[in-house]
Amino acid sequence: MSEKPTPKRAPTKAQARCACGDVVIEIAVPAQWAWHDHSATSRKAHGAAYATYVGSWKSRFAFVRGEDCLTRYEEPDTGATRGFCARCGTPMLYERK
Repeated sequence: MSEKPTPKRAPTKAQARCACGDVVIEIAVPAQWAWHDHSATSRKAHGAAYATYVGSWKSRFAFVRGEDCLTRYEEPDTGATRGFCARCGTPMLYERK
């Protein structure tokens, strides 16, 4: 007699990392919101026609490792902060003021 298969559980967290692996972040899933940003600032920051962001409340976000490996840039006009891996330059964070 075979055992019943264990039902698969949905993940409770999703991880992302920069290209070099120095910075790893995670959020509780599902994400709270997502959007495509076509603004000039995002186009310049990402070198692409738009950037896709996945949003989370800070209480649902955590650094797994590498918070000290981020370089931050505050946009003078909006006060928003962008965080990049200091080693490889991967955009990792966007925080509105």
